[in-house]
Amino acid sequence: MDSENNNNIPNTEEETPEVTVSFTLTKNDVYMLQKNYFNTKKLHYVLVIALSLMLSTIISSLLDTILSPGALNIFFRLLIIAVVFVFMLFLFNIMFKIAAKRQYKQDKDLRRNTTYRIYKNKITYNSETGSFIKYIDELYKFSETKDYFFIYLTQNKAYILPKKYFKNDNDIEKARKLFLNIPQPKKSKILKIFMWFTIIIFAILVFILIIGFIYGESHNTQELLNILPKHFL
Repeated sequence: MDSENNNNIPNTEEETPEVTVSFTLTKNDVYMLQKNYFNTKKLHYVLVIALSLMLSTIISSLLDTILSPGALNIFFRLLIIAVVFVFMLFLFNIMFKIAAKRQYKQDKDLRRNTTYRIYKNKITYNSETGSFIKYIDELYKFSETKDYFFIYLTQNKAYILPKKYFKNDNDIEKARKLFLNIPQPKKSKILKIFMWFTIIIFAILVFILIIGFIYGESHNTQELLNILPKHFL
């Protein structure tokens, strides 16, 4: 969360906010922002899968060298992939917690009480260090989880609004309806094509890698044909 000083903030005293919420963020709130940023990027998961497959390949190769070529069957190899994938997610989770702890310690504004006033076309923020106003059409995007609203100013900066600090469910619903008016970023057609191309290429590589895991160096083409079900031949 970033605070901005703005001495020229328009006078909103005559307006009545749809929702008002005040709170002081915790380290866990900042940690949840780190996780939300990760979860909203599909390529992050592609990265985790790719790293998991690479590490699994190295581990399997080492075990084949220590034991004997072909000693690991397909189920054990897939188990290695699953364990490594879970480990990578756990590792990223630890990284998020460390980053959130550091950010919470360094940014004093995160530890100050703040008040958000949500209007039909803007959001205002007040704290000890200053105030700002952001109009809905100036915001980058809106993301929601079970316990949080995340209002992104840019791709990497966001305001965190924990739902537990809202007065009631009615205020949460009002805020949701207003946040849905925030324009979502549009991906270019070229970027979409590139994304799908990357996913398809990655899927092909994964398939080839799994086939390699199954049949390894100790299997030849004839053994492969004998293993395939009859109705596939």
